[in-house]
Amino acid sequence: MEDVCDGCKLASENSNHCFWTCKFAREMWESSKLALPFEPDRDCSFKDIMWGLLMEEDSTSEMVAKVTTCAWALWGNQNEVRLDGQRKSRLTLFQKAVQFLEEYYAVLGTDTSTCTPRPQQSTWAPPQGLVYKLNVDGAIFSDLKAMGFGAIIRDEKGAVVAALSRKFHASLGAAEAEAKAAEMGLQFAKDIGVRDIILEGDSLNVYRALQGLSTPPPSVDAVILGVQTACSEFRYVEFSHIRHEGNRPAHLLAKYVKGIDDYCTWIEEFPCFLEHALIHDVNAIPVN
Repeated sequence: MEDVCDGCKLASENSNHCFWTCKFAREMWESSKLALPFEPDRDCSFKDIMWGLLMEEDSTSEMVAKVTTCAWALWGNQNEVRLDGQRKSRLTLFQKAVQFLEEYYAVLGTDTSTCTPRPQQSTWAPPQGLVYKLNVDGAIFSDLKAMGFGAIIRDEKGAVVAALSRKFHASLGAAEAEAKAAEMGLQFAKDIGVRDIILEGDSLNVYRALQGLSTPPPSVDAVILGVQTACSEFRYVEFSHIRHEGNRPAHLLAKYVKGIDDYCTWIEEFPCFLEHALIHDVNAIPVN
């Protein structure tokens, strides 16, 4: 068969297999010590995997560059083998990728030792004026083949206007969960009559996609477009990103879903398990 991997001869040669699941690819990743912080789904594309990597808050541009360049080295050697070339060792491929990056950075005059993650907001901040802040988060429950979504709406004083925990029965990835959380949060705000909001989540890539700053992977493209379209039904919508530690109430609401059948809502009140997280957020608000 033409689509069988030229390396292991055991599976179809799609991008997922070529870059991650083929035994030759796995050997190189083990040698590089750049193992992904998650296990790629068998059906996800290279773009989906890279998007998942970018969603990791502690990921640096240098790490993403190394993973991408190693994948490029794998792909190049795969084509060489197909044209009767020699299969290179895992260490040789990794060294080739590192050398290429070093030469690239040398041309740019970039010192990779000083590369640090871009500072991001880590403390929740209240909205200003008559706008409400909607924080959302998604959680995956692989054992239940389900996802949980949490949404909480607060005013300029940090008081809870409404909160939601909702279960969604589907086996989806992290990117889909975060995008669906934004979609369901926006619908929740609409249902309770809130029309001026700041939609905030801890997925930097969902934020960038909603802002139109980057192209989302195909798996969430329709959801992102749906959220952007739904914004036209509000008077005011702004997108905001916050680090995971600043989004704890929404995260707890998403985790709470594991113990319920469908959904729970709270209007002008909040569940007791949110009390400490909410007090922490309010105490962190600067006093003018």
